[in-house]
Amino acid sequence: MDCISSKLEINYRLDRTKEIERELISSKNYKLLADIEGELQIYINRELFFSDDYILILEFGISLIKWLENIDRNNIIDYSYSTMDYNDGPILELIFNSLGLVSIRSEWQKFRCDEQFNFKEIRKAIEKFLESFKKDLQSEYEINITDFVK
Repeated sequence: MDCISSKLEINYRLDRTKEIERELISSKNYKLLADIEGELQIYINRELFFSDDYILILEFGISLIKWLENIDRNNIIDYSYSTMDYNDGPILELIFNSLGLVSIRSEWQKFRCDEQFNFKEIRKAIEKFLESFKKDLQSEYEINITDFVK
């Protein structure tokens, strides 16, 4: 699925080869955060900035939802995605500067990005990603991601 702003694209694909236990889904077990994986690519101006073939994509989606909820509550904080799969610090960061613009950084970035984005642009790309991702989770696994957001 492609989720596009004018400069930022978030692409993903669920790993549908892994068998997910129905009992985990029906009980809303948090083990699913480690079980549901996928590919994730982030493009900036059509150039591949970030790529991971086996990201814990449910965990990633939940972290984005929680970050946007903080922003909506006027708690303007940087986004920092650390995963249970990687212990050497955050693998993706969205950092606000004093003017309210957002820069993007990753431990696994393919190039240094000096471009700064308007938050609305970042939010638009994230919301498109989340909208598509939620639909895929529901149709593939009958999972409602909001059941895991606390």
